[in-house]
Amino acid sequence: MVLASIFGVVALVTVIAWAALPSGPPPDADPQIAKLDRAAAKGDLETLRKATNSDTDGRVAGAALTHLARLDRGNAREYITRGLSDSRWQVRQQAVRAVPRVYTRGSTDASVIDMLNKLGKTDASSEVRGAVAASTIQLGWLDGEKAWTLVQGLVEQLDDPEREVRLTAKTSLEKVLYLTVDPKDYDVEAPAPNAKRQRYMAWIRQSLPNMKSLVIDFYDKQAAKSGT
Repeated sequence: MVLASIFGVVALVTVIAWAALPSGPPPDADPQIAKLDRAAAKGDLETLRKATNSDTDGRVAGAALTHLARLDRGNAREYITRGLSDSRWQVRQQAVRAVPRVYTRGSTDASVIDMLNKLGKTDASSEVRGAVAASTIQLGWLDGEKAWTLVQGLVEQLDDPEREVRLTAKTSLEKVLYLTVDPKDYDVEAPAPNAKRQRYMAWIRQSLPNMKSLVIDFYDKQAAKSGT
């Protein structure tokens, strides 16, 4: 009897506690991000554009770029291109991620390709360098000739100071060149710079001219899938 009463009290307390919990999804931890989400839901492009200003927090401005790339593809190019050279790493990262969404094969000029290549090689943020390595395989909007420069940049990222960037570059390169990197030839875990990795990179550089047709084939198939 006593045991049953205890279970009854526990059950009652549990029901009361559950009923006291707030309903619906938890509020966004960042009210500025939540404001942008609401603006995007309403199609309020002006609020999103203003949020990319230089005095805005980097995360907020980056989120605004992401929304613009989805909602206003053609007009967003101006903001995305500017974002690639922004002083805030979060903005550069989101701008890199947005490039495949806002450009088509006929709308990309050489300056965008050059900027992506530069960011992948020299950006101070590993998050940005990693974004370049990851986005390279999503660039169905590029014809093979334009993509060639970025693929060459992937090779240089194989000995990036950060493991995650090296791994992303390796994965992207394997997909683009239809090859499997043998762990015996390439150790992603060893700290950079690594002499063994650099020897493998030298072999890739030497072999690349013979792989150009594979690169063009890869991007042609990407374009066919995406309809660009």
